[in-house]
Formats: sequence, C-alpha cells, structure tokens
Amino acid sequence: MNCIRLLGSVLTICLTLGCSSTAVQQPAESLSAKACGQLGGTLVLDPGDGSTHRDDYRCSDGSVPFGSVDFGIEGAVCCSQETAERPNLTPEQCGELGGALIGDPGNGTTRRADFRCSDGSPSLGNVVFEDEGGACCPR
Repeated sequence: MNCIRLLGSVLTICLTLGCSSTAVQQPAESLSAKACGQLGGTLVLDPGDGSTHRDDYRCSDGSVPFGSVDFGIEGAVCCSQETAERPNLTPEQCGELGGALIGDPGNGTTRRADFRCSDGSPSLGNVVFEDEGGACCPR
C-alpha cells in the first residue's frame, strides 16, 4: 500500500514493500527567502553536492527544515535562525533573493546573531562588499 499525506507543513510519504515500511519526511513546500525570514528562519545554502535536497537532510539541530528555497543553481533550505548560521552572499545573490543591501555602519552590528532588519525579521544573509560588508534584508 502506498500513501501520501500532507500534515501541517511536512509531507509524509509512506511506502510499504512486503513486510517492511519506510516513512520519509521532507519539506512540503518551496518558500521564498522572505517567507523563510518571517518564519524566524535563515537560509542554509546547498554546498554544491545536493545534500540539502536529500529526503534525510536535517538542520544542524536535527530538525526538519521549514521548507526548500529556490536560490541560484544549487538551492537552499530554511532552518531555524537559532540553529543555522547566516550564509555569506554576494550583492548579486542578495538581489536574486529579492533582498536589499544594508551596509554595516562600521561596528559589525549587521553580522551579530541578534541583528534584525527594519521590519523585525532576521537578515537573509551576510553580504560581502566594500570594507565593512552588511546584511541582506527582505524588501
């Protein structure tokens, strides 16, 4: 018997083969980078090996990601802000995410874990540009 069930934001796929049964949980939806930030999450970029696309991928705290995020070539997942480090982005990647560059005033505030954008959401990532860099905030 095969079954597919949508429970909250997690898609549960059950496969029964003979006497054995396997349950796989994976993100049920694709999120925008802004929606990830509004959930209190941050992007974890795929390192280029497809690992964030595997059904068994877990955030650094062992939790299932909030969802996948279409980003660049490799993509990303949205993990809890508390358990994931913000990715380093180029200004171009920030623009692809629909973000806006916020320059650091010179004291490193945009790189602190508790930094929040003007709308109260966490930044989408650290942006490396000029001397101080900055943050990528949702528009």
